[in-house]
Amino acid sequence: MSDKTKKELLQEILAKNPKTEAKFTNYYKYCFGFICEGVDFGVGGDSGDIYRLDIYPEMLLSDLIEYIED
Repeated sequence: MSDKTKKELLQEILAKNPKTEAKFTNYYKYCFGFICEGVDFGVGGDSGDIYRLDIYPEMLLSDLIEYIED
């Protein structure tokens, strides 16, 4: 596998298509799980983070990218 972080991979996907969507997959311990073009990732991570985003079953990757940690 490549040495790129998930965030870097997702940024490349987003650069190719700004309208790329991510699908919500799960929620566990203050972290919302998503998948986008075979890359799974999470946003959030603490109790304060869960109130900063409105989560929908399908979301634009561009709305989530800033919340993804490396």
